[in-house]
Amino acid sequence: MASKGNSNSVKVVVRVRPENGREIASKNVVNVVDNNYLVFDPKEDNAPQFERRRRQLTMRKPKDLHFAFDYVFDATATQEEVFTHTTSGIIDKVLEGINCSVFAYGATGAGKTHTMLGTETCPGVMFHTMMALYRKIYDLKDEVTCDVAVSYLEVYNETIRDLLLPSGTLKMRDDRGTLVVNGLSLHKPHDANELLGMLEHGNKNRTQHPTEANATSSRSHAVFQVHIHQKPR
Repeated sequence: MASKGNSNSVKVVVRVRPENGREIASKNVVNVVDNNYLVFDPKEDNAPQFERRRRQLTMRKPKDLHFAFDYVFDATATQEEVFTHTTSGIIDKVLEGINCSVFAYGATGAGKTHTMLGTETCPGVMFHTMMALYRKIYDLKDEVTCDVAVSYLEVYNETIRDLLLPSGTLKMRDDRGTLVVNGLSLHKPHDANELLGMLEHGNKNRTQHPTEANATSSRSHAVFQVHIHQKPR
């Protein structure tokens, strides 16, 4: 993701989701120190000394791994906060004609879908990013016209499917050095609310296979693309 305010082309952030019922009863594995720093599998320095000695005899030694990132969100972070410190900085770059990408990476149950898509009452980064994009386009309406089109596809078991207009397996081809998905539909939402409906529709079409960690795991990769064509007035 394009980094705002410096020359770096990549920005890496981490969001720590709230613990579930089973995790609350076990040892904390991530300690968020501040907005840029976390410790994985930390030492239990706050535990009573006799308790630490007992655990040292019965448990493995903590890894106590320290990591620094461009930004670290703890379990209390809101969707708006995540957007503000991540994709809000790429809106202007996109409208300048720069290709920008956002990757959500993590194990099943880590909260990728919640962060990116969210729900109707708690929309995620995609929705907030598009809201900001449409506001920016409105601010520029006297200078340029902007044509926005979106596509949403799924990659699962080396097959590609259109999530907005399901029509079987799609093929990818090389078009003069550019990879193109044949038959992938493009849609033109009029505003961010219409876009959210498209995302919800597309997410319902994703392949799902429950796992022990996530009852609604998609077990697939989803790619949402936004294409913007601008013309001066």
